[in-house]
Amino acid sequence: MRISYGEGLTSKQREVLSFLVRNREKDFTETALAKALGVHKATMNHHVRELESKGAVARLTDPHDARRLIVKPAPGMDLLVG
Repeated sequence: MRISYGEGLTSKQREVLSFLVRNREKDFTETALAKALGVHKATMNHHVRELESKGAVARLTDPHDARRLIVKPAPGMDLLVG
């Protein structure tokens, strides 16, 4: 895990990460996340890229469709978002 407590998350990044942690058993694309949280796809892409650069999420190739990327929280993120 590369994230440090001093680095912090924006309120929207925390919201995205909390949603992913609460729904860990489900697979979400960026588009599905945007729809679920009521933001534009481009905005969600920005949040996911920032979270990924901090090590909080990973974008994984869907095993059933190589064109899709699934966004998953990194291990231990439930401790960060409570």
